[in-house]
Amino acid sequence: MASSQSDAAGTGQVSRTPASPALIVAGFAVIYLVWGSTYLGIRIAIESWPPFLMAGIRFLVAGSLLFVGLRVSGVAKPNRREWLDGALVGTVMLGIGNGSVTWAEKTVASNVAALIISSAPFFIALFEWLRPGGRLPAARTCVGALTGIAGMVWLMTAQGSAESGHSGAISIGSLACLLSVAAWSAGMIYGRYATRPRHVLMAAAQQMLVGSLALLAMSLITGEPNRFTFAAVTGRSWFALVYLSLIGSLLTFSVYNWLLQHTTPARVSTSALVNPVVAIVLGWVFAGETLSPGSMFGALVILAGVALILVPARTDKDAAR
Repeated sequence: MASSQSDAAGTGQVSRTPASPALIVAGFAVIYLVWGSTYLGIRIAIESWPPFLMAGIRFLVAGSLLFVGLRVSGVAKPNRREWLDGALVGTVMLGIGNGSVTWAEKTVASNVAALIISSAPFFIALFEWLRPGGRLPAARTCVGALTGIAGMVWLMTAQGSAESGHSGAISIGSLACLLSVAAWSAGMIYGRYATRPRHVLMAAAQQMLVGSLALLAMSLITGEPNRFTFAAVTGRSWFALVYLSLIGSLLTFSVYNWLLQHTTPARVSTSALVNPVVAIVLGWVFAGETLSPGSMFGALVILAGVALILVPARTDKDAAR
């Protein structure tokens, strides 16, 4: 999943150390293209990997490498309270959130999964309001959320009807994607206000480590190891797992948090608009995935709702500049 995309966004801190425009553009290219490609990567990986086992290994590798690298460079390890809060965030966001969408892609096309996950801003706005001390979102955000939710329901119904042949049907896989984005958003909101390491990458490392343990536990509970042999894993699934671990998790976590230090969280959050478009194109080119006209309409409504939330409204002062 894109993926811990919004976890650090709550810091709202921008570094005073300037970065070259070329590096910033390269950073945006990474979070736009790589995170958009992870949905196809998941689909290819679970062709021969069990979904929970694959996701657990993915985050165990990425989290371990990041944690060890930070400790070697002198970053302090989390204290007991930080580990406890990080365990909750990692379990909810990665164990439930990423685990659900990974499992769902056994039956749901990667482009559809990406579009449902792109509804995260709607859930974030809802949970931000419902949390203790939360405020009702601005009117523009409410309109965007309602618009996007309507588009998501339309998309899920159109896809379910196409798959089952029954009008108005919604597949279990689509509901699992919905659970994924709800869990991810709830964990992100809690993580904003929880106690966590001062170093943002250490927070990401601990969440990946704890999340990997939750995913591996789910793999054991569902009996995946009993039905799996390493000899059955294809070369392309091995490649996808390595890509998801090193590029889709380790690299993008680092680049994402670097961008948050050199530009605004609002600009970084535009990845929620671009990632599903990248996923649609890659799914079509490399997996032959297509969207029905009804699904395409739902996709456009979802993206319109995301745009209403993420793209700042122009004021008269802005227009005069």
